[in-house]
Amino acid sequence: MATATQRRSPAQCWTLSIGESEDPRTGASTLVEAFVQDATRVGFGNVDGTRMGLRLTPDEHEELARRMFELVEEFRLRRSTGAPWSLFIGLHPDDRPV
Repeated sequence: MATATQRRSPAQCWTLSIGESEDPRTGASTLVEAFVQDATRVGFGNVDGTRMGLRLTPDEHEELARRMFELVEEFRLRRSTGAPWSLFIGLHPDDRPV
């Protein structure tokens, strides 16, 4: 079952757990919808975003995913008292022809 759970901390964090038997679109749409609602509320002009296609070997994919997680985790653990920000990251295979 897809569940978005909020943990209370200086920065609100959301985690998503998707069971193997569940349609994965449910979880993905939950994350995307939350992002769109946030961006709409603050104004898309206030959203810094990047989308790019990459070519990665399996090892490079693993390294990228690990390093993104480590960077986000590093900032989460700082427990800064600065202004609140929200971050949305998605990594998926690109099925478009090259």
